[in-house]
Amino acid sequence: MRKARTTPLIFALLLAPAIAGTVGGALVWLALSLQLMPDNPAQDVATVIIVGGIAAVFVGVIVTYALGAPVILAGWLIAHFMKWRSPAQMGVAIGVTGMVFAFLFFLSGRLGGEQYIDEGALIVLATLPCGFAAGFLAGWAIGNLGYEMAPDETVSPGEA
Repeated sequence: MRKARTTPLIFALLLAPAIAGTVGGALVWLALSLQLMPDNPAQDVATVIIVGGIAAVFVGVIVTYALGAPVILAGWLIAHFMKWRSPAQMGVAIGVTGMVFAFLFFLSGRLGGEQYIDEGALIVLATLPCGFAAGFLAGWAIGNLGYEMAPDETVSPGEA
């Protein structure tokens, strides 16, 4: 079983929103810009992706620290108390919470007044894998930095 290391775990939990915001902001910007600009020349698309990507990452980190940190903390609590402490298990747990966060964040304000989802809400489909990937990488960092393999406490047959 993996055992928590207090100081690196705190550092990883403080670093996780920055990782998720950077990855999520870049992936969401890439997904949305490629979806919205199919007819422009490649050079214009590349310029928009690079220039807009810098702003998207900056905004993504701020939004993730402000709104996503409690979601990351909730995912970490679920994974920690369920004893899912390996980097992959922690990544999947926080990746799912990241996908839920992306769904709720991008769906808010897009519901129509007559109980239907308007066409703008279909953009949510592009953000779901981005939220999962961002959460997975943040969870991987938490699982990798914040936990270590506990030493075996069993006695081998020759040592007794």
